[in-house]
Amino acid sequence: METILKLYYDLRRNFGFGMSSKSKSNLVYIKNRLNLFLLWKKVRKWKKKHFYISNNEIRIPAIQWGKKSEKLLIEVHGNLSNKEDTVISLMAQKAVTKGYQVLSFDLPMHGERVDEEYACIPENCVSDLTAVYEYTKSLASEIHLFACSMGAYFSLLAYHNFDIKKSLFLSPIVNMERIIRNMMVGFQVSEEKLKTEHEIRLPIGQKLEWNYYCYVKENPI
Repeated sequence: METILKLYYDLRRNFGFGMSSKSKSNLVYIKNRLNLFLLWKKVRKWKKKHFYISNNEIRIPAIQWGKKSEKLLIEVHGNLSNKEDTVISLMAQKAVTKGYQVLSFDLPMHGERVDEEYACIPENCVSDLTAVYEYTKSLASEIHLFACSMGAYFSLLAYHNFDIKKSLFLSPIVNMERIIRNMMVGFQVSEEKLKTEHEIRLPIGQKLEWNYYCYVKENPI
């Protein structure tokens, strides 16, 4: 990219006047590439720290984006996603430019934790989210939240009594019981059958769990 930068300034200095339309078009292209390069250099200056947050014996992989700020945005990804997924990264970059510090992390059985035995169930996710929140309080005085899909559901469970300044949700799940019931109806699984078998794997790659279902019913949002 440094070569493009030098080429652009050479062209502008030596051929700035009397250029053909093709040459001008090439110059515009180089200028656009230069702008991308300058943006890339700006993004590189953002601090992006990989580390772990402790939750008793559990280690939660996390990323801290941006410089220290009294405004911090917790980002919670959705199902089959991770702490650096596209929507998480884009939101982090946008928030950093607005003066926020950002913290994203992997939910159980996602990202760096995909092979761990610590299950992605509401109890574990609420526990992890609580540990993340407690950690962020040591970094900033004003905590904000951005959560997607399933991550929004777990956030609503975990943070309903916490001091969150502002919450932003993308495609949030707010009625997990209805989603589970719809799957049960669709695959002809009764409550009695699920209670007896405890866990039923579905042909769509998902599974129904009795304990998960009971937690959802007992803890509505």
